[in-house]
Amino acid sequence: MECDICARKGSDLTQVGLHCASCARTALYAPRLEQGRILLEKASLNSKIETSTRSDGALEGGRSLPQIWKTEVSRIKASDVRDRLQQEQRSITLLREDIARMKDEVSRKRMQLESDWAELKTVRTTLAGQDKGHTDKLNESTAKGLKNFNSMHEASVETRAYLCREAATLLRLRQRKTRRSDQVREHYLIAGWQIPDLRSISNCKCTEVTAMLATYSHLLCLVAFYLGVRLPAEITLPRRDYPLATVNTPSTSYTSAKIEFPGSGSFLAMTELSKRNETKGASRPRPLFTGSDDKDELISHVAKRDPSAFKFFVEGISLLAWNVSWLCHSQGFSIGTESWTDACDIGHNLWQLIFAPNRSPALLRAISSRDPRQRQTSRISTPPADLASGQLGGFSHASAHSFLGSSTRSSHIRALRLSKYNMISDPLRKLLENEMKNLEWEVLGQDEILDGAETFDEAVVVRARAMDGKGYNDTRSIVTTKAHHEDQSNNRPKGTSGWTKVKEKNRE
Repeated sequence: MECDICARKGSDLTQVGLHCASCARTALYAPRLEQGRILLEKASLNSKIETSTRSDGALEGGRSLPQIWKTEVSRIKASDVRDRLQQEQRSITLLREDIARMKDEVSRKRMQLESDWAELKTVRTTLAGQDKGHTDKLNESTAKGLKNFNSMHEASVETRAYLCREAATLLRLRQRKTRRSDQVREHYLIAGWQIPDLRSISNCKCTEVTAMLATYSHLLCLVAFYLGVRLPAEITLPRRDYPLATVNTPSTSYTSAKIEFPGSGSFLAMTELSKRNETKGASRPRPLFTGSDDKDELISHVAKRDPSAFKFFVEGISLLAWNVSWLCHSQGFSIGTESWTDACDIGHNLWQLIFAPNRSPALLRAISSRDPRQRQTSRISTPPADLASGQLGGFSHASAHSFLGSSTRSSHIRALRLSKYNMISDPLRKLLENEMKNLEWEVLGQDEILDGAETFDEAVVVRARAMDGKGYNDTRSIVTTKAHHEDQSNNRPKGTSGWTKVKEKNRE
C-alpha cells in the first residue's frame, strides 16, 4: 500500500527510513496489534489466576487447589529426578565402556612389554660374551698404546738429553778440578773461557766476560730449544745488525715488537722515557756484554766509570742466572734454586743440568708399580712429579706427554723459591758495589805502622795497582788478599802496610 504523502510502499519503509507521519503510523500498526494481543492474553491469565485463588470450592475431579498444586509440584520433581537418572545412567554406561577399552589396552601393552623383556634378556645373554671380548681387546689396545706412548716419550727424552750434551761438548763446556790445601775446587769453562761465579766478577776482564756470556747464552738457548722449553726471560742471540747477546725481562719477553740493539756505554742507562716505555710493554733488552774494546779493562772500572751501565749489566746476568735456575727447577733439579748465591754459580748449575746422570725410565716404572695408588689409577698420564725429578728432557712445552704447562707442573714451577729475577739482581749488585768500595783498602801491621817512631797525621798516598786478577787465587777475594809486588818478596818498605785508606789518583 502506497503512502498518500510520500507515495512509498510499506515494504520500502524499513530500507529507506521514515520521512512522514503516515509512514510512521503504518510502521507502528503491527507492533501495536501484537502488543494488544499480548495484553489480552495477560488479562485472561490474570482473571483465571484470580478465579482459581479465590474459589473455595472443589475443582475438577473433586480436588482442591492446594492438592492440585502439590500434585503438579510432585510431578515436576519426579520428572526432574527421572531426567537426572537417565543422564547418570548414560554417564555410567560411557565410563564402563572407557574402562573396558583401557583394560584391553593395558593387557595388550603388558603382553608387549613381556615380549620385549624376553627379547632383551636374550640379547643380553647373547652379547655378554661379545662385550667381554671387545672390552678385553680395548684394554689390550689401550695398554699397548700407553706402552708405545711411554716408549716414544722415553726415546724423545733420551734424544733431548743427547742433543743437549752434544751441544755442550761442541761448545767445549768443561769441568776442571784443582786441589789446594786439601780442598778440591771445581772450575767450569766454555769455549776456553772460565765461567766465574757472578759474585766474583769484579776483577774479571770485560772482553773475557763478554765472550764467555756470548757462548754461554748460545748454549743455554740450544738446550732450551732441544728440550722444547720456553725460558721465562727471552734471550736474543747475535745476528745481522745485532752483534751481541741480550736478554729481556719476563714482562717484555716474546712480544711482536721489533727489538733494537741497546748499544753500549751510557746508552744502557735507564732513562725516564725508557722506564715509561717498559711499563707500557715495549721490549727493552738487558745487555749480556760490558766494557769497551780495551782488553785490559776490568768490570770494576766500568762500574766506576758508568754506574748506570754497570747496574744494567748486573740485571742482565741476573736474568741469565734466573733462566738457568728456572730451567733446572722445571726439569726436577734442585741445583741453583735454593738461594741467590747458588744461582750465581751459573757454570756449576748448567753443568749439573746437562751432565748429571738421569734416573732411568725402567727404574721410574718399577717405583711407580710398587705404589698401590698408582696401580689403581693407571691412566694415560705423566709420571708423578716426585718420581720424574732429576730427568733432563722429562718435561717440555712441546709434547703432550709430561706437558710442562699442566696443572701439576705449573704448581711445581710456581713453587720456585727464586720467583723473581730481582731476588738475584738486588743482592748481587749490592755485594759487588760493597766489594768495589773496599778495593782500595790494604792491610798494614801495627808494628809496621809504629816502626821507626813514624807517625801519620794524615793518610798515606800509595799508588794504586791495576787489578787484573793475576795476584789472587781462587779461595781469596780482592778484599782479603794481601798486596803483592812485582818482585814477589816479603821485603816491603816501611809505612806501606796496615789499614790505610788509599787516596784516589788520576789514572790513565
